[in-house]
Order: sequence, then structure tokens, then C-alpha cells
Amino acid sequence: MSDKFANIVSWVFQPLVVPFYGLVALWFAPFFYDYAPQTKLSLLALLAFALVLIPLLCYLLMRKIDFIKTPQADNRLERTGIYAITVFCYLVAGFILMYTHVGHVYTFVVFVMAACLMVLSVINFFWKISAHAMGMGAMLSAMLMLMWYNQTDRPFIYIVWILLTGLVCAARLQVRAHTPAQLVAGFSVGFVPLFTLLLLMN
Repeated sequence: MSDKFANIVSWVFQPLVVPFYGLVALWFAPFFYDYAPQTKLSLLALLAFALVLIPLLCYLLMRKIDFIKTPQADNRLERTGIYAITVFCYLVAGFILMYTHVGHVYTFVVFVMAACLMVLSVINFFWKISAHAMGMGAMLSAMLMLMWYNQTDRPFIYIVWILLTGLVCAARLQVRAHTPAQLVAGFSVGFVPLFTLLLLMN
């Protein structure tokens, strides 16, 4: 893998953008068909605004004022601000979802992801951990949770996302952004909490 391709992969699966792919997949998910189009659009627009657009705009602003000096925020201390903003956005989205009629599982997933981000933020003070791997792991566990809850099984989706996760991790190694241990730790922080809860619920 060339450095150029690895950088493209890193940008395409930037942690602030990964939730958008999950929302697109949710729009086409079979268990989401029963919702009225207006409800679906309102829900996904809310989540896209809170989980993707606001954190991304804040990141661009931090880049503009030179608070974040590198495109991938390679210095872990530079990540603290964007992590805090993203956690806040997830919590706000979770509380808003509590007052909607779309099912508690979506609220549950958002709150667990907020908790994962909090753990990532704390670890970040002591050790550089991969947010890319965490985002991919969290999205995989969210897919498993939502499909289990809605009694839908799409193994193809899991396989594709696992392969993409491997590609992202390989790209991060290629550009020397993380060590293997940092990637494993990041994936574990994103994947293990929700997956463990899923196992306990079975």
C-alpha cells in the first residue's frame, strides 16, 4: 500500500465522518422501512447534524485558527478539544432521541458511543490511541446491536465492514500514525462495550 493511498483511506474513514456511513446504511436497512419517510428523514438529519456536521465544522474551525496543526491531529493533545465537543454532541443527540418515538435502542447506542468517546478522551491524556480504529469498531458493534434488536441478519455487511476496518488499520500503520497496540486498543474501546452488552442481553 502506498502512502498516498493510505492517506486517502485515512481521510475517507476519518472518525468524524464514519457515523455518516452508518446513517446511510440505516436509511436502507430493512428494519427501518416501517418508519414514515418524514420520521426517517427527521431522525437521520438530526443525527447527521449532531454527530457529523457540528464536530466536523468544529474541527475545521480549529484547523483554521491553528489549534489543530496537522490534518489528522497527530498530536494527541490537539485532539482533546475535538473529542470534548464530539462527546457533548453525542450526549445532546442521545437526550433528544429520548424524547422521540423511534425506539430506545437508538438512544442506547448513541449513549454507549458517547461513553466510548469519553474513555478514548481519558486514555488520550496518557497515551496516543487510534480514533480511526475506535470509530470502525464502534460502528461494527452498533450494526450488530441494531440488527440483533430488529431480528435482521446481514452477514455480508459485517464482512464488508470488517474488511474495511482491516484496510483502515493497515493505512494507519502505513503512514506511521499508530503502532499495532494503539490500533488494537482503539478498536477494543469502540467495539467491546456495546458488543459485551449485546452478549449479556442474549
